[in-house]
Amino acid sequence: MLDKLRNRLLAFIGSDKDTPLLAGFAVGLYMMLFYYSKNFALANSWQQLLFFTGYYLLLPAATLFIVQKVMGILKLFAYRRHFLFTGTALFFVFFFLQLINDTFPFILFSVIAFGVAILSIWLKNYYKAFIPLLLIMCVFNIKPLAGVAYKSIVASDEWKKLPDDIESVHFLTKPNVYYIQPDGYMFVS
Repeated sequence: MLDKLRNRLLAFIGSDKDTPLLAGFAVGLYMMLFYYSKNFALANSWQQLLFFTGYYLLLPAATLFIVQKVMGILKLFAYRRHFLFTGTALFFVFFFLQLINDTFPFILFSVIAFGVAILSIWLKNYYKAFIPLLLIMCVFNIKPLAGVAYKSIVASDEWKKLPDDIESVHFLTKPNVYYIQPDGYMFVS
């Protein structure tokens, strides 16, 4: 069974057929699952899910596909694999640097882009090796994501219910100003 899987993976990686949509989808799926597995509490709406679907899944897939088609129209067939290798790797690096840094390091990204472009001279035929690798890496993000999602689904909402009728209280003096007095040492020098 493992030998059969190995042969299918090697046949996929060694085939002449280019798969820009699958490459973009694999990069985006991994990054989307990575984001949600680390930041599930921040993922709080369907609009955000739709945005991330477009940003992480559709943007890389559409970009790789469209640029590959444009390169075919411009008769740049010899450089399609260079672009697919570079584009797949750089989308991964771009999304990853965005997730781990508060400010985007443009100089670091430029250096990595230059290095990946140079590597594509020798490794252009192996861009498809990224696809199964990224899909396997997706599996590692599913377990923590499923655990957090399960906990949020079965969590009790009992703590949100107020024990008294505080919402309907009418104060006698106005304005209703509250002073928050901190407990402990405030201005320690």
